[in-house]
Amino acid sequence: MSQTIVITGANRGIGYDMARLWKARGNHVIAVCRSSAVKKGGEDLHDLGVRVIEGIDVSRAEDVQTLKQELGDTPVDVLYNNAGMMESETLEDMNFEQIQKQFEVNTLGPLRVTHALLDNLGDGAKVGLMTSRMGSIADNDSGKKYGYRISKAGLNAAGKSLAVDLKDKGIAVAILHPGYVQTDMTGHTGHITAEKAAHRLVQRMDELNLDNTGTFWPALTGSATRTAPACGAAGACSNGCSAPTRTRRRGRWRRSARRCWPGTRSPTRWSPCTTACPRARAANCWTRPWNRACTPSTIRRKN
Repeated sequence: MSQTIVITGANRGIGYDMARLWKARGNHVIAVCRSSAVKKGGEDLHDLGVRVIEGIDVSRAEDVQTLKQELGDTPVDVLYNNAGMMESETLEDMNFEQIQKQFEVNTLGPLRVTHALLDNLGDGAKVGLMTSRMGSIADNDSGKKYGYRISKAGLNAAGKSLAVDLKDKGIAVAILHPGYVQTDMTGHTGHITAEKAAHRLVQRMDELNLDNTGTFWPALTGSATRTAPACGAAGACSNGCSAPTRTRRRGRWRRSARRCWPGTRSPTRWSPCTTACPRARAANCWTRPWNRACTPSTIRRKN
């Protein structure tokens, strides 16, 4: 069944490839962008056969109101907030105006767009928020990039609140990290192409529902919809496996045996479960794909 998809920041990078993928499925795609609809390399959004709405800066209230007027009463099945920016600040080279702009685009922009289009989002609709692991407080080992980190941490908090507030309306919200992607934002130094990241993100949006709404998903992981028993719950394995630890040795993170987590928790945050054994492969536990066997906690495996 054809859906109506709205994507911001769709004129290049991941947004462009998501628009292309969703259009290839036969959906009605509305590509929203701030400036030119021509992607580097001469590729044009119009060539995809999507509807293009240009001149929309998500940090400007008047532009977002223009977007709302352009859409009118069009029902939106998927709203994907992709538009964003990244600058680099250090203690030696601080720029507070630059930090403020990133907050307006990366945090307030998605919230502003989602709020403006609430009347277009009905029961069963989905909202995607493009965030980053750089918004994590616990995962910050390198510092710097104050504006980007602050803005993505704020977006994560906003996304969780949106998930809570919209659940009764039947609208699910995903908070998605695309990975380290080869785009203009990263200087094309990423690990995966924009096309591959877009494919994974579209899959994550397919898996989004009201049971896993409000969760943070790296695009690299599998579905977050499966559930595992809480610690001590019936069905938890008692084969003697203990919750492994995460330690840093020789500059690299090493992790011992697999851990499981409840499906309602973020798939990137290992649960403190000590009684559910990952050896129970059935419906009880699941984990990242590179650790296939449950090993004693004294054995360390590289990520």
